[in-house]
Amino acid sequence: MITILIVDDEKLERRGIRFLLKREEGEFQILEATNGKDALGVLESNHVDILFSDVKMPYMNEKSNPPAMLGRIE
Repeated sequence: MITILIVDDEKLERRGIRFLLKREEGEFQILEATNGKDALGVLESNHVDILFSDVKMPYMNEKSNPPAMLGRIE
């Protein structure tokens, strides 16, 4: 199973990505975070294979931006 993390402060955007993923074949575990800080917490406690992230949102800084988050994905 592939684990996907969607990080976006806009609920509509997260729902749209989730909707598109559910149309694809395969089994996905879809996790969500509403900001960079929450995303780091999800990454610390879950193995994530794919990360979809908005680049401009609350609590996003040099330690919780998408490139920094990618360093936490094994």
